[in-house]
Amino acid sequence: MQNKSVLDWPKGTTVYHPERCYNGYTIINPFLSRTVYLVNMRGDVVHQWPVTGSDERGKPIYSIFLEKQRKDDLMSLHWRDPDSDPKPAIPQFEIVQRDWDGNILWRYSPPAGVSIHHDIERLESGNTVILGWEKREDENVSNCPFQDSYFKEIDIDGNVVWSWYTSEHIDDFDYPSGTRDCMRSLRGDIFHDNTVTVLPGNDLGTVDPRFRKGNILGSQRHLGLIYIVDRASGKVVWQWGTGSGQLVGQHHPTMLANGNILVYDNGGQCGY
Repeated sequence: MQNKSVLDWPKGTTVYHPERCYNGYTIINPFLSRTVYLVNMRGDVVHQWPVTGSDERGKPIYSIFLEKQRKDDLMSLHWRDPDSDPKPAIPQFEIVQRDWDGNILWRYSPPAGVSIHHDIERLESGNTVILGWEKREDENVSNCPFQDSYFKEIDIDGNVVWSWYTSEHIDDFDYPSGTRDCMRSLRGDIFHDNTVTVLPGNDLGTVDPRFRKGNILGSQRHLGLIYIVDRASGKVVWQWGTGSGQLVGQHHPTMLANGNILVYDNGGQCGY
């Protein structure tokens, strides 16, 4: 069969069965776009958010996603073009909260050399839980400098009120035989966490404290592993995927109201 470009396929809404759909609106944030779109079920654009401004190099910034979160807060991550010249040291670099017209109401930028990436979550308190990495050296993890994945909760003024670093809990993980030895020879982004989900109230959490509301669900893409951190103790209290081939390069695990976890599995090749 002849290969087709995405430009050869039909555009717009091509299938719509209203009686079978969860009807509503969809936010579409194209990669490296200066506009975010809101579309209805027919594919009509009903609203747009402009993304304006530039970084310290004078290069344009982009939104990597726009999500309606707690109290209808519109939260977004800003992104620098990774292929621009000069190349940015950290492409994903700040969090913003926007209003309906795209104006920035709140902004958080981490200290120099510290990354924010992939995922954020606004809490009922108004605080924000973020995911990122910091450069670290720890021979218990690697003989080389590496990017240590973290979760942090920051208040509205940007103060860190809670934090958790992977390297400080590396012995909690049940990695397969040989994985720890392999990691010790690696540098850079050895974990590649891509999710920070604060567990909602759910049926399972009422009978099993590992899944209680407020604990953190994470995802280590490079290890094929999803896991839960107990917020109070910092311990990794549940993990699944690594070593048995269940997950490959997964993204965005989400706990449902019944306590089940929905996860997107990329497939392909990944892991050590």
